[in-house]
Amino acid sequence: MASIRSLKKSINNSLALFIDDCYEKMSSATPEQAKIIDKLIEDAIQLFDSLIASVNTPNSEMANSVYYKSVGDQLDQELGALYKALDEAESK
Repeated sequence: MASIRSLKKSINNSLALFIDDCYEKMSSATPEQAKIIDKLIEDAIQLFDSLIASVNTPNSEMANSVYYKSVGDQLDQELGALYKALDEAESK
């Protein structure tokens, strides 16, 4: 990541897009699917909070660039898992 500011924007934009996708899928979902999607939205909000907290309180044992790169990698991994769960919820 080029800067902390761009990392925060990336976290915000990525998770906002995921939540928008969830609401789009929820409009045509069954009640059972809607409950699962609602839980995924809650998980995305918790992920946002934890990632922003990680960015705001960096680990002093690691070099800054390595630490912020690991936060970006965590975003990619967690977001991928959320999208996979959303696809599975839609297929139920």
